[in-house]
Parts: sequence; C-alpha cells; structure tokens
Amino acid sequence: MIGMENKKVKILKTELQLKAFLHPVRSKIIELLSAKPMTITHIARKMNVHPANLTHHFKKLEKARIINIHEERDIGRVVERYYIASASSFIIEQETHGANSKVLSFLKNDLGKNISQLEGDDSEELIGLIKKTNINKKSFQIFSKKLKELIDEFSALEDLDGESYALNLSLYPHHIDYGPLKRIHIKKKENK
Repeated sequence: MIGMENKKVKILKTELQLKAFLHPVRSKIIELLSAKPMTITHIARKMNVHPANLTHHFKKLEKARIINIHEERDIGRVVERYYIASASSFIIEQETHGANSKVLSFLKNDLGKNISQLEGDDSEELIGLIKKTNINKKSFQIFSKKLKELIDEFSALEDLDGESYALNLSLYPHHIDYGPLKRIHIKKKENK
C-alpha cells in the first residue's frame, strides 16, 4: 500500500509541534494520513466537512512537520497535493512547564467532541467512572504502571471489523471538592 513504508516513530518536542498535534481534528487528519497519502478533499469527504474547513489545519500540521507533501499532480487548472504523515506513530516528549495542562486539555477536547457525536437515544455502549482518593507518590507510580498495562491490553484487542472505542485513562491531581461524593459511576438505564 502506498505510504506504508512510513513505519517510523516521531518524537514531538517543540511548542509548535505540540499545538499542531494536540487537537482532535488534526489528530484525525494525522490518523488518516498515517494509512496512506490523501488530498485535503479526500480527508474532507472522510470527515464529512468542506475542504475549506481543513485548510488551516493542514497548514499547521505541515509547518510543524507532522505531515509532508508526498506527491503533487498537475490535473489541469490546479495542482493536486497528496499529503502523508511524517511517521506512523508519534510520542509527545515535553519537559517544560505546562505539559500537564496540555494532556488534560487534549483529553477534555476529545471527550467534548465525542459528547457532541453521541446518539441521543443512549443506544451506544459506554462506561464512565471517576474515583477520587488520596495516594502517595509511590502508589501513584505503581498505579500508573498498571494503567499503562491496561492500555496495552486494550490496544491488543484491535478488531478491524469492530466499532471504534477509545479508552481514556487519566490519573491527575484533583482539586475540585464534590463534598462527601468520592466516586462517580453513571450507569445507563437498561433498555427493555
């Protein structure tokens, strides 16, 4: 398949790269361009938006070198540009201040976008859990390792015929006081 020779991992370190990458629309563009080269029009069709709505996203990703022009085709009046992701996977590496807020902002944006896409009839399967407790640094490290193992286990379940699900795990300092409420578990009403 065209573009599949692109198997490398790219480490994103600069502020420009992080701002470009940590956005739900641009993340989807990167995912699609990791599979094969496509034009802005191809991506727009897959995302059900007008190509003009994606142009600025492509410019940010190209400027950050997260995507590249793979090929240009002269089709008469215009030159058609095929883009490809600069790697098949990306790792965010940031040691400057503000990394924590960027991670939580990305999770917030992803959840917000998916909330707007949910079916109104609760027909989709999902689970939402929040548990607040006090732990020490060593417990944090031990539990973080278990969460990473859980993510790896979830990734190993990949079934191309299945539906797309995201497992959003976050372990973060919690500064909101919900009073005596220590656990939030919203369970959907069973359809009968």
